[in-house]
Amino acid sequence: MVYTVCILYIFSIQDLRTRIVPLPWVICSVIGSIVLRLVYSPDPISTYFISALTLGLIFWALSLFSKSGMGGGDIQLIAWMGLTVGFMETMLVLIISNLLVLCYRIMKRNLNHIAFVPYLCLGELVVVFLRIFNE
Repeated sequence: MVYTVCILYIFSIQDLRTRIVPLPWVICSVIGSIVLRLVYSPDPISTYFISALTLGLIFWALSLFSKSGMGGGDIQLIAWMGLTVGFMETMLVLIISNLLVLCYRIMKRNLNHIAFVPYLCLGELVVVFLRIFNE
């Protein structure tokens, strides 16, 4: 959890400043997640790879069909989250993130582009706090 939140925080700052998620950073994060999954994995590691592939393909297809949808970096980070925390937690983070974006859009009205990574980070923080308070 700490690894995921730290990486998302770093990517959030980069996304807010430049609206670019550097591919070398994503590759380093993927390598770190694979190492962590090899050391500690409550489920078979194949489920995390399937989760990453499924989420990546779903959001890549959605970006193809939307005119000004998600950027490639957002898609890569969602796939990375699938590898890091699994499918169900990533879906919960996406639901929370999109609700936060919706609230922000309602308050600010005319926004064409939103840096989505900070919302992913906030969504992950909410899930982490929910998990902590649930125990």
